[in-house]
Amino acid sequence: MMKKKTWNAGCMILISLMICTILSIRIEKWMQIPVEIATISQTEEEKLNSTIRIPKSCYNTDTNMIFYLAEQEGVFGTKFLTFSKAVDPLSITADSILLPEEKDEKGQLLQIIKWSTYPLKDGDEVTIDQEGEHKKQSGENRRILEKQKSFFFLFGITVLILIFIFAFGIKDLYKFPAGDYRKCVRGMLLILIGFGILWKITALVNIPREYLPPECILDLGFYLH
Repeated sequence: MMKKKTWNAGCMILISLMICTILSIRIEKWMQIPVEIATISQTEEEKLNSTIRIPKSCYNTDTNMIFYLAEQEGVFGTKFLTFSKAVDPLSITADSILLPEEKDEKGQLLQIIKWSTYPLKDGDEVTIDQEGEHKKQSGENRRILEKQKSFFFLFGITVLILIFIFAFGIKDLYKFPAGDYRKCVRGMLLILIGFGILWKITALVNIPREYLPPECILDLGFYLH
């Protein structure tokens, strides 16, 4: 009896961890803040003087700070993180700012951020979208959200189906201590199919970042407003 209870508890814990892992990977992607990178072109004089001219929107004149993009290797590939840097301006015009050259460890000019959906802070994980500001201002993001609303009905039905798949799969896995290996194999297949469906259906969720909370996806107050 003790072995059976241990096996059942182990199955539940392992399946729960796998579901949480899949959801956490997806949520991490959904919560990435879209940013646009400034296009920096230097004149010959600016190259000689080791200076760059950037759009004024890239620079916080109150704090003399810029935000730039840094690549970092993660478990599932390259991640883009943001970091701030204090840089004193050399000159300021109506629409641009002249700064000393700022380079990364590879000797390349920093990828300076000129726009983001939400205010940034050091260490934020972001995704590059050079049309992000246009999508927001033109109403394209609103149209994307409206299309997603019809998908949510399908998503809800799929979640119900997944509940049944996991329930039957777990029920079959519980037959292992009794020596019913055939049902146990069937249960494992059902669980794997459930994981596959969950991975696929969550990949189809495409909610524009501005319609999600700035920090925590479970911020109910944000959705109520």
